[in-house]
Amino acid sequence: MGALEQEVQLLVDRMTVSKVEEHLTRTFYRGTVAGHEAVVVYSGIGKVRASACCQFLIDRFSVDRVIFTGAAGALTPRLSVGDIVVSEKTTEWDFQSSVEGHIWHQADPGLVSLAKEAAARLHRQCFVGSILTGDRPVLKTDHKHKLLAAFNADCVEMEGGAVGLVCRLNNVPFVLIRVISDFADESALQEFDRSFSKVAPLPTEVVLEMLKEM
Repeated sequence: MGALEQEVQLLVDRMTVSKVEEHLTRTFYRGTVAGHEAVVVYSGIGKVRASACCQFLIDRFSVDRVIFTGAAGALTPRLSVGDIVVSEKTTEWDFQSSVEGHIWHQADPGLVSLAKEAAARLHRQCFVGSILTGDRPVLKTDHKHKLLAAFNADCVEMEGGAVGLVCRLNNVPFVLIRVISDFADESALQEFDRSFSKVAPLPTEVVLEMLKEM
């Protein structure tokens, strides 16, 4: 899965497509990639769309693991545009249960290891860390610093925490593979526009490399 069409297009291009289905106003591509049966889809932006799409994948196609790819804004100064971040865990920064507080959703350790090793084989700078999700983009430096102080997370995006929650509720292993497209500050939108076409395929390249070792 990815939020945007460009973020999954490389997978579709490399896929031997056996069936195309239209659901939820989305196109679901079924077939094989690197010898593995797979379903590829872009969910659209935001937690609700990602949640609906992820649950549909689980219910209709009985997927046994979920990999979500896409772009993210850096929170920590160690990250640069083009770096890969693999989720150790993820949560929603803009939702807090009065009973449970913020709950971190743990990614599958096996998928995390496969992603990290795949990035290394591709000679991509890769970090395993924490990923935050919110329905509003982070576009202010002071907001970025508050999130970093509160969560000690590496990057922020708009879908992964919802995917993590759905997968946890359904007991389906997952991992998020994000590429840094901006720095979650006042220049984020301009930096995203400059970098997106170049960096968008990078997480998908990691997925393709992962599939060779699965």
